[in-house]
This record gives sequence, C-alpha cells and structure tokens, in this order.
Amino acid sequence: MGRAGPWDPDVRDLERSLKRIEAELRGDLDRLLVRRLVTVLNRRCPLRTVGASPIKDTARLGFADGLSVLAHSPEGSVLLRLLLPLHRGTSVLLERVERTEAGVAATLGWAPRHQLRALITGFDQVD
Repeated sequence: MGRAGPWDPDVRDLERSLKRIEAELRGDLDRLLVRRLVTVLNRRCPLRTVGASPIKDTARLGFADGLSVLAHSPEGSVLLRLLLPLHRGTSVLLERVERTEAGVAATLGWAPRHQLRALITGFDQVD
C-alpha cells in the first residue's frame, strides 16, 4: 500500500467531511460574533482602539465594553481611516451588523455621515 493521492475516494470523502465541519464551526462563530456585536450596537458602545494585528491586512478593533475583534476591509487598509475620528475624540459607533456570504459584516459610522464597512473575522485574543 502506497500513499493516498488526491484521486483516492477516501481522500475525497475526508476533504468533504472537513469542509462540512469547517462550515458548521464557521457558522457557530458567526452567530456568536453577531450576538456580541448586536449587544455593542444596542448599547451604543463606542470604538476605543484600532490596533495592529498579527494577521496581514487585519486590524484589532476594541470597543468601550471590552469587546475586541479582528476585522479587515475588502478595500485594503481602509480601517486606518478610523484613527482620525478617534484621535479627534469623535465617537465611532456600530451602525449595522449582518451575516453575509463572506462572514459577519459591520458598518461603523461617525459624524458627519462618515461610514466604513468591515468584515469581522473573529474575536481577538491577547498575544
């Protein structure tokens, strides 16, 4: 018996099983993210920090209630735009949270009528 190749039926079955498990776990994580972010939205907890993340093109977003998440923007380093209103003392609030095909999408806004859309990829943890 040699090594299994990608054409082996057992390997294909295993790949399908792993993809199904990954999708189930991702769904659970997305539901939990939405639940926590909706609480932040309803309480109107402002964004307090934007920081670097160990993951490329991803930022750490920290809210006043202690929630910290990892986020990225499809437009690249657009999340850096959040630094200016925070520096000026302007409140940045969550305006919308929704599950999409790509994951959990959040819209953050600040006066006057500025908005930024980000994809929340998960909860942050201490390095």
